[in-house]
This record gives sequence, C-alpha cells and structure tokens, in this order.
Amino acid sequence: MIEVVKSEGAITGFKVVDGGAGYSSVPTISVAGHPEIKAVATVIYGKDLSKNGSISKVELVKKA
Repeated sequence: MIEVVKSEGAITGFKVVDGGAGYSSVPTISVAGHPEIKAVATVIYGKDLSKNGSISKVELVKKA
C-alpha cells in the first residue's frame, strides 16, 4: 500500500506502507484523478523471499 503525502492540499510525495512482494519489474504508479502526477517506484530484490521484489520507495518526478 502506498499513501499520498500532501502539504497545503498539494501532493508532495508518497509513503510506502506495505511494499508488497513478487514484482518482477517496476510497476507503473498513477494517482487516480491526477494524470499530471508522475512518479517512479523502486523495487528491491534480496535473499528474503517473503519481501523479494517489493516496492521500497516511490519518488515524485512531476508535480501538478
């Protein structure tokens, strides 16, 4: 689960609450109702199979 972080009503970033697992490639991130918002996820891989392929962070690359 990823939460939107806002400041004064504007989206300023994202908080990864639960990065899930099993991603074999980086997922596309979108914000419903805000097609102008662009974000990039980072997926990590490691030895812990229960967390392998999880989203570690989401960065805002284009603000509204």
